[in-house]
Amino acid sequence: MKSLMPKQSSVTNTKSRVITKKTMSSSEGMSLIEVVVALALLAVIMFFMSSTQLSSIKMNHKTKIIRDLTHSAEREMENRRQDPQLSTVITSSQPDCFLEDEGYSCKTSIHPCSIGENDGEATIVCVDTTDVNFTEAEAVAHQITVDMETEPDARSGHVRNIRLQTIVQATKATP
Repeated sequence: MKSLMPKQSSVTNTKSRVITKKTMSSSEGMSLIEVVVALALLAVIMFFMSSTQLSSIKMNHKTKIIRDLTHSAEREMENRRQDPQLSTVITSSQPDCFLEDEGYSCKTSIHPCSIGENDGEATIVCVDTTDVNFTEAEAVAHQITVDMETEPDARSGHVRNIRLQTIVQATKATP
């Protein structure tokens, strides 16, 4: 067992005098102030770490929702692209999606596109046939638009949405 008795060390001075110093061989422990300061510092660090963790969890939840919306919209887009009637459609007869997921609403629209000129350059112009008359013979392509939207969040009321668009070449019927 160690003794807590002071040790004596000697230092020689230039005049050959011996000066003795008393030192403790072990510390007497931490004071109450040091403990309180350490606990306060630990509490502040834990507060900032927990708030960072909470914001990370919220961001992961938002990311999951957007990822699910995007995945569902991509599936719907691929189903629409594979539809053999798409090449001759002028107006979308099925505004609802083929695949409905719980918690999401989905709307699709298909509009015919023709080639037009903009500043002397040929561009593809897609029109909404609910507003404009458009004949099937003018269609060189069709624009497919898929809109996905979540139901309002119960806590915040936020609605997340995503829109995907693509253009599919139209096939002409041979006379």
